[in-house]
Amino acid sequence: MKPWSVLLLLVALAACSKPQKIPYLTLNPDLPVTGQAELYFLEKDYSLFDIATADKDNTRLYFRKDSVPEGIYELRINNKAVTPLIISNGLPFSISGNFNANPTQLTITNNEETIALRQAQLMTQALSEEIKNVAANMPD
Repeated sequence: MKPWSVLLLLVALAACSKPQKIPYLTLNPDLPVTGQAELYFLEKDYSLFDIATADKDNTRLYFRKDSVPEGIYELRINNKAVTPLIISNGLPFSISGNFNANPTQLTITNNEETIALRQAQLMTQALSEEIKNVAANMPD
């Protein structure tokens, strides 16, 4: 009986020795993301905060950290800005869609602050286009 208890103890210790951190942000791309996905934190300037790791099938990307400060972030893929994010108390959250085509078509779940930010950006872009059109049609 004693060897079984020692074996069970060793298995339990091995399972606990490398705990998996729960992802605070999951990317669910429609198409595989080639290159590196990074998250930058805005203080005075953007600085690298975290790098995503892929799952075994390379279909999802995960950002994992023990501590994620509230603030403004920017998601970059292959060093190209994809979308700004606001991270506050709403963790974990996920982003789905085609990260290579049109970032305005990405779907964000469980992060109301970023959803509101994206809506404000879309409204600002629409108003900017409308102002350009009106200004172009005004007589000198």
